[in-house]
Amino acid sequence: MLVLATIVSLLTLTQASVDYEWTARFKGSCVMLNNASGNCNASAPSQLLSTTISPSDAVKFDVSSLFGSVASLSNAIAFKSDGTFAEEGQIAFGTHLSQGHTLFYRSFDFSGVQNSFDSLGAKVIFSMTADIQGGEGVFNGAVGMISYQGFGEPDLSEFTTYVSFIVSKPLNETKPDMDMLFS
Repeated sequence: MLVLATIVSLLTLTQASVDYEWTARFKGSCVMLNNASGNCNASAPSQLLSTTISPSDAVKFDVSSLFGSVASLSNAIAFKSDGTFAEEGQIAFGTHLSQGHTLFYRSFDFSGVQNSFDSLGAKVIFSMTADIQGGEGVFNGAVGMISYQGFGEPDLSEFTTYVSFIVSKPLNETKPDMDMLFS
């Protein structure tokens, strides 16, 4: 009886949430409204990210675009003079015509950091961590974190960023089929 109770308890704990983990490469641009704020938009097609570790090459990384749907990122961003920034935005998933699955996020205060990086020439590098504030569609009730690292032009008129997601949903929500995510 104790074994059965332990198994039931473990099953309950392991089914406490539905988890999603993924990373995508987004490319986009920002329109700066002034020196301290702007709006950014980026997109990521369906893609295959591949990391190969070998003794001869150390590491190789490749991104291959796949036929399929897209993710679209849009946000408002604010900078401080010390290079830190805050942002609030959303990432929507679906087709070019219909994106019914959306995550909303907000950075942890001014936790984003942007710096120039001499070996990239006139480019800047940046990183940020944000709290998922909920969602729509399959992400209704979502919680979790988003983090990213990227590089681009100093005015962010063009940038590339790798966005990683860890998202959970309470089990009282219906667990979606992941294939529905891009339908």
